[in-house]
Amino acid sequence: MLDVAGIILAAGSSTRMGTNKLLMEFKGKPIIRHVAEAACLSKINSILVVTGPERHSVKAALTGLNVTFVHNENYMNGMAGSLKTGIACLSEKALGAIVLLGDMPLISAKTLNKIVESFKANQDSLAVIPSFDGKRGNPVLISRSLFEDVMKITGDKGARQLLDTLGNQAIELPLNDKGISLDVDTREGFEALSAS
Repeated sequence: MLDVAGIILAAGSSTRMGTNKLLMEFKGKPIIRHVAEAACLSKINSILVVTGPERHSVKAALTGLNVTFVHNENYMNGMAGSLKTGIACLSEKALGAIVLLGDMPLISAKTLNKIVESFKANQDSLAVIPSFDGKRGNPVLISRSLFEDVMKITGDKGARQLLDTLGNQAIELPLNDKGISLDVDTREGFEALSAS
């Protein structure tokens, strides 16, 4: 059995939004819950949520879902720290990890399954990167073979720079799903999302 874990990054400080965007309501529920529910409905084997500020509110927003929480004490140091916190807590059984951003509420279980299935069908690949309309998006699936390299990342860039060096060792998976490119960083972005 090829296990794929999910890491939901929910430790951002939402500085551009002015409030914790993950807890903002979108279509009747917090943004972070949309992401977690999609993950729970998918073929992902286990789901880890990395929290930062307002961790108790984030936990409350995900009440009843089959997820595990880990807190990133150094969340102010950027996304890399949260990613490394999640990777460090994964089970040895996880041969890959799909990294979900907590502010992408249009992500669907169907899209997550396509990413997982692509990885399982191409086990020598180091990553699966979805794309929409020719542009790379999220979530990205990272093979265990890359975990050691991920643990060396610093700053607020996530694994993007590392993934850009992989060439044909990464699968670019074209998907007809704009949800992989829509996140919420500003009030204007949230309003545009709500109007879509």
